[in-house]
Amino acid sequence: WGNRNSSVKTNKRGRGSGTGTMIAPHGIPISGGSMKYQLRQFAEATLGKKSLKASVALPEGEDLAEWVACHSEYEYLWADGETYKKATKMPAAQYIKLLMKWVNSFLDNPQVFPVDPVTPFNPSFLSQTAPMIFRRLLRVYAHLYYHHYHQISQVGLDTMLNTSFNHFTLFVTRWDMVGSSELVPVKDIIKSMI
Repeated sequence: WGNRNSSVKTNKRGRGSGTGTMIAPHGIPISGGSMKYQLRQFAEATLGKKSLKASVALPEGEDLAEWVACHSEYEYLWADGETYKKATKMPAAQYIKLLMKWVNSFLDNPQVFPVDPVTPFNPSFLSQTAPMIFRRLLRVYAHLYYHHYHQISQVGLDTMLNTSFNHFTLFVTRWDMVGSSELVPVKDIIKSMI
């Protein structure tokens, strides 16, 4: 999700352009029966064993690529050019909190989002500002799906999340606000909604 102000990087699956691109784990834990979900359950069940070798061993008959994807972790780096001039590592919750505050600063700025209907938008609004906001918001959706979907589903909010994300995806693709390369980490999620 390369962008000069913030990025989400993989720690282990270094596929990508080296520009801070987030590469999603292969397979998504949308249902309790998915391969990703089953492998994650196995990995969690082996944690705390006396032998760490047992916790990282490939389960018999399983695909190595899926097993490696199951162990991928992300690093959240935030930079806003003001308070965080350099990309700063932080937990996802703090990253998302800062992201929402950052988006609000744009929404509340009449020079970015004119209040007066006769005031035109800045010429860079459609080419730079809006796409940058949408790219960063896409990271929140990716985080919700890859790390919290099970909990969201348990409380019955999965339909709301799926509808919201489907609308978001249709909008950003229809108006070219997010490039196809930025959507790669969530391509399987998008495919499952079509």
